[in-house]
Amino acid sequence: PKTVRETVDYLVQESLVNQKFPSSKADIDEEVNAVLKKNNIELENLKGILKSQNVSFEVYTSLMGTSIAKRKLMDRELRPLAVVTDDEVKNFYY
Repeated sequence: PKTVRETVDYLVQESLVNQKFPSSKADIDEEVNAVLKKNNIELENLKGILKSQNVSFEVYTSLMGTSIAKRKLMDRELRPLAVVTDDEVKNFYY
């Protein structure tokens, strides 16, 4: 189990990511529509599934927003670091 301090640190980090890379309603709607399409279900079915698992649709969309914010962070901060050019590969082998 996590300590109280670890939990607070995690929540602070989540809050900072959400502030720095906010998700718009359109972003969240697009993500929800992608989930609906991928699973071939309607919105009401999704809400029913969430309700059966004791998760409100509002909590689900909030979590979706956090997920989008984290993806934006990774796209902006981490992906550029993962790029390897042809010259770098050649230099490694020579």
